[in-house]
Amino acid sequence: MDEIVEEQELMPISKKNIDNGEEEFQKKVEIVVRTIGPAPPSRLHVPSPIRVHDLRKLIAENGHLPIEKLRIILGGNVLHDSKSGHDEYLQLSDGDSLIVAVKPKAPVKHIKDGFDDDDDDEDLKFHLPQSSSQWKRTLYSFLHDKLKLPDILLMAIFSLSVKMWIIIIMWFILAPVAHRWDIGPLYVLGTGFGIILLNLGKRQPGDVSAYSIFNEDFRELPGTLNAERLDGDIRTAQEEFEEVCFSFGIELDDVTTEKAIIRKEKHLDDDAVDEDEEVIYKIEVPANRYDLLCLEGLAQALRVFSREEEVPTYKLANISKESMIKMRVKPETSSIRPHVVCAVLRGVTFTEASYNSFIDLQDKLHQNICRRRTLVAIGTHDLDTLQAPFTYEALPPSSINFVPLKQAKNFRADELMEFYRSDLKLKKFLHIIENSPVFPVLYDNNRTVLSLPPIINGAHSAITLKTKNVFIECTATDLTKAKIVLNTIVTAFSAYCERKFEIEPVEVVYSDGKSYIYPDLSIYNMDVSLSYVNGTIGVSLEAEEVTDLLNRMQLRAEQSVSGDITVFVPPTRSDILHPCDVMEDVAIAYGYNNIPKRKPASLKPLALNELTDRIKLEIAMDGFTEVLTFILGSWRENFAMLNRKDDKSKAVVVGNPRSSDFELVRTSLMPGVLKTVGHNKDHPKPIKIFEVGDIALLDEKKDVGATNRRQLAALFCGASSGFELIHGLVDRVMEAIGAAFVPIGDDSGYFIKPSDEPEFLPRRQASIIYKGKNIGTFGIVHPEVLNNFDIPDPCSFVELNIESLL
Repeated sequence: MDEIVEEQELMPISKKNIDNGEEEFQKKVEIVVRTIGPAPPSRLHVPSPIRVHDLRKLIAENGHLPIEKLRIILGGNVLHDSKSGHDEYLQLSDGDSLIVAVKPKAPVKHIKDGFDDDDDDEDLKFHLPQSSSQWKRTLYSFLHDKLKLPDILLMAIFSLSVKMWIIIIMWFILAPVAHRWDIGPLYVLGTGFGIILLNLGKRQPGDVSAYSIFNEDFRELPGTLNAERLDGDIRTAQEEFEEVCFSFGIELDDVTTEKAIIRKEKHLDDDAVDEDEEVIYKIEVPANRYDLLCLEGLAQALRVFSREEEVPTYKLANISKESMIKMRVKPETSSIRPHVVCAVLRGVTFTEASYNSFIDLQDKLHQNICRRRTLVAIGTHDLDTLQAPFTYEALPPSSINFVPLKQAKNFRADELMEFYRSDLKLKKFLHIIENSPVFPVLYDNNRTVLSLPPIINGAHSAITLKTKNVFIECTATDLTKAKIVLNTIVTAFSAYCERKFEIEPVEVVYSDGKSYIYPDLSIYNMDVSLSYVNGTIGVSLEAEEVTDLLNRMQLRAEQSVSGDITVFVPPTRSDILHPCDVMEDVAIAYGYNNIPKRKPASLKPLALNELTDRIKLEIAMDGFTEVLTFILGSWRENFAMLNRKDDKSKAVVVGNPRSSDFELVRTSLMPGVLKTVGHNKDHPKPIKIFEVGDIALLDEKKDVGATNRRQLAALFCGASSGFELIHGLVDRVMEAIGAAFVPIGDDSGYFIKPSDEPEFLPRRQASIIYKGKNIGTFGIVHPEVLNNFDIPDPCSFVELNIESLL
């Protein structure tokens, strides 16, 4: 369909009410009628209110459609002519959109007899027509009751007439004769043509043909559907969805299937596509929008953004503190995972899709904000299988026994650690607690283990599709993160509760007597200056416009007395921390493409960038090619392979590097340039490359403990070292910046003097001194260094600090 029909509840109108409002009964409204199929939408003027039967008659006459086969849909509801023996009336408004479907022709009569008209499972079962002869009934009883033949086979047997069965038997009798006379292929071919000719048939009275001489211009009839039309509808819907996502600030990255992803990974052809494959929409969402990590949160956000829904209000169940479920925290937990937050979702109704989404959201949160369960671990349980109150304890592994999820055997906690070392999914989390003398564990009042966080839940309280009351607990080392995770889960799935958007709180009681009630669904206010929003975005919006845009982003807002904006941040929007976050949401809702373009009043590049560009141009004109290398590198490349010693005073070390290739931030451009040559050693000689980039050095004077420096590096590699070419390049760079070559000791220009760096050949290297400061070194690269980088040819190299030239 070309547009989304907003769901609405149909309110029946009595005849008495119509008689009392005769004037309104005569009111004419214009509605849009959309017939499923290629027919264009039409507009129809009808009275309102109107009987559904009269509306059906008007639509049938206007579209030349069979009235007895029409189905009319308004707001997702099928309209019926009467209810409980009384005529149904409908109150219509200008612009209402009706969907009209033509019921397709029924199957062949002798197969259709005995079927229900309803679209249920009975349609798939075969029933012998009541008018069948006695011998057919006897045969059916034997085949169905005695031989237990499936319905699909019975349908095939009884759908053929006696004449057709005689023809089939005769065909098999004559087949050996044709084979004996060597006319088997002609016999089969003739059979095929005979089947085609016998099944051409004749159109019965009342049957319509989609393409015939009676259908002028061979137009498709209303209610028909072809592959081209279906493909066009799907593509249109996908494009509309992609446009909505883009307007909302997220990106539809790909539309694929699980099997297509596997085929792509294995480099297989994509031709063999199964029509039954489930379509997967890959959507890129901002990293801090945890509320968009599940289908429920994303769909709700898009509906609010499209003004199809109001911003939901989340609330805690109105129960007394004495009636609340209690979670008691033992003091021993402070040594391993000191925090726990809990909540209950009552009266949940899970479908297979919502259940899978519930589990998937937990996995995504574990990988994202929970930092692979190191900060927060989520446990969800069937509350009806447990007995409150609960306790959160920390005990020695040998004293914890329970049956873990998806297992039938009872394990001790220390045995469980060994058992899961071979588990591809859970072995990644063992390091979090395995070296601790105590393990965190949650018990109910009967000492039944709920979970062993952050490893595994207990099998006893596992949730299923039949679970109605869900107990959620999050143990954590970071309380703020735990609150965000709990709020994200309960707000997203409270929509499935019997009381929509209502969450039952849980009281967490610590050993020191302090108690807290979770989840914390409080809304906090943030005042944002209207001038700040307009000035930063570059627009001129009134306060009413800004509040409307914020409401579309699920942020309730109103104009304050001072004329600025007061924003009420809901528990779902943990990403709103500063007025700039509010400003960003206004810009997204307004549309980045709608922001007027303007040229800044002044745009002057930094002096360092101007100098960098000038030097790049001079070196490129000298025949050198620019390269870009990684800023992060290994300790071995940065020190050992350059014959340098690490005195721990220069390199900025990366904590928890993913591999040894990214252990620290480079302190020189030399390793990257030499690696480039080593990987291109078969390239025609000479090789002349350069790089301009930043390095990082430790600096206690800086608030971050390190400083960036802009460096220039150039290398020549060929049959000879090319020392004189690198020396000439140094002179050309210094000349370009206006620095004169002066005698040693003169601080008015630059000069060179011998140096002693381990990465260069002794007595074949020099330091560059500019205005009394050592700004760099050049020389012939030491053979040991070349061998470390697998470079067979001699090289000369220069590296100097560009910032010192300013």
